[in-house]
Amino acid sequence: EDWPLLPDVPEGRDAINLPPATVDALRDKHYIVGQLQRVIFFEPGVKETDWSTTPVVTGVDGKARRWVYLHYFKEGQPSLNWLDPSFAAQQMIIGDALHAIDVMGARVLRLDANGFLGHALLTGRTEFLRLMLRQVHEFGIDPASLIHALQNHDELTLELVHFWTLHAHDQYLYMGQTFPGNILREHIREEMYERLAGEHAPYNLKFVTNGVSCTTASIITA
Repeated sequence: EDWPLLPDVPEGRDAINLPPATVDALRDKHYIVGQLQRVIFFEPGVKETDWSTTPVVTGVDGKARRWVYLHYFKEGQPSLNWLDPSFAAQQMIIGDALHAIDVMGARVLRLDANGFLGHALLTGRTEFLRLMLRQVHEFGIDPASLIHALQNHDELTLELVHFWTLHAHDQYLYMGQTFPGNILREHIREEMYERLAGEHAPYNLKFVTNGVSCTTASIITA
């Protein structure tokens, strides 16, 4: 009965972004929680909110529905409801991970190499790169078995999660000094931010808290 609130989806598209007024109207009817605090990849007329809607979709039960869904990033990347009591999101992710590990034989699901490869290129020093190579060998990972890919979108991530969570308090030798993982992480990130953005490279910008908004070409320039 509230389909008239939703915009039409152009032919050939899977979804269309909802304007702020529509999101507010759906919130007032208690369908969704409303607008989020920020809209990543905001572009007028393209992505003005974090909500999109599908055209009419006929389910396996034969019912026709239009879905309104949350997506923090692009419209093709819907957010999963981790709090749903069915645990459907967790089952899907675990199933995909187990398939990659057990069926496909993957040793690593994702290794973000930007932090240590980029650090070596930016500083001209291989100390951190060699430290990471030793870590890879300690975990029994053959670097030649990894699939190497170039930057796939408009952000270079510098999270270095390995030193942020489980190994935050492990000790690492770097440049003749011993650092706990969390301090080493911050030191490396500060060095990379200084060279990739700011006065040295004003054409690159810090992206929220986890990286730099840039392109492969602007990284090379920096």
